Amino acid sequence: ELAVILTGTSLVPEQPFDLQEGDRVDITVEDIGTLSNGVTTV
Repeated sequence: ELAVILTGTSLVPEQPFDLQEGDRVDITVEDIGTLSNGVTTV
């Protein structure tokens, strides 16, 4: 059994679109769980 999960850009949002400090990106896969990433400036 094989599962491939891709989380790259699947579309180009309208401009202006930028993730900002403090934003959170959540990716949920049913029956598996949620991957949650916070955005920070480096």
